[in-house]
Amino acid sequence: MILNKDVIVGILALALLMSAVGGWNWWEKRRAENLNNLAELVYRFEEGELTKEDVERKVKDSSLEPYFLAVSSGRAGDVAKKLGGGELASLFLEKEAYVLWKEGKGEKALSLLEGISKDRFNYPSTLLLKATLYKALGDRERALALYRELVGGFRDTYFGQVAYALLLLESDASDTDNQR
Repeated sequence: MILNKDVIVGILALALLMSAVGGWNWWEKRRAENLNNLAELVYRFEEGELTKEDVERKVKDSSLEPYFLAVSSGRAGDVAKKLGGGELASLFLEKEAYVLWKEGKGEKALSLLEGISKDRFNYPSTLLLKATLYKALGDRERALALYRELVGGFRDTYFGQVAYALLLLESDASDTDNQR
């Protein structure tokens, strides 16, 4: 039996498609194995089995590099700089500001938070942290203004609800102070 031209082309097309799918699956499996190996190195660093230098050059330019920087440097601000100002960088900036506040560096923390714009996903949590910082620094009016901004723009979020509760507590505290 002699195969006609259409059957041969069909068989070749099917073989090419199967090769492409197989090649893609092989590539994805290889990429996942590489990522698992890098994750294991980072884990071993966290457990104290490997030095920072052993892991640092291997995770460089990988998706694990920001996490490794955060783990190895202890400063979220270093990670934010490495990320170069993207969405995720704003989260690390906020985390760094929180650490600075806990270290008693409220003014420095506030200056970091000024770099997080309204279009960032973590803007509501940033506002709440700023309000907390202003209150801790004794600027109650700015704190209240930020609570109001949160309630006005983000009422249905967790942060808006926390701000609303804090506003209620502040008004109760003011009422108590006024009665004395």
